[in-house]
Amino acid sequence: MVRRKISSDRAISRLIWGLTGFGTLMLYSLMFGGQGIKHMLGLNSWLDDLSVQAYARIVRNSDLREQVDALRTDDRALEEVARSTLGVVRDDEIVYVFPASADDRKW
Repeated sequence: MVRRKISSDRAISRLIWGLTGFGTLMLYSLMFGGQGIKHMLGLNSWLDDLSVQAYARIVRNSDLREQVDALRTDDRALEEVARSTLGVVRDDEIVYVFPASADDRKW
């Protein structure tokens, strides 16, 4: 009977040590493994960056949509774009072109 008690205690001790080792290994893997907490925090940071980029693109798309709508419906907006990008001038307008000054050429 004493002999069984000792072997039973050894089995329990081995089981406890085995579970402790397994738990330690799992904890180490969770903390420092390739798919661990460090990796998860990096993914959260990456997701935050993507969210900021997505919001910026949504705002930019909204602005572009408004500009396109204005070009379709507003003659003044169309004229402004034609004047600024194509240099369009009306027949009754006089355009003065000034040569660049020495200060402007430095920039």
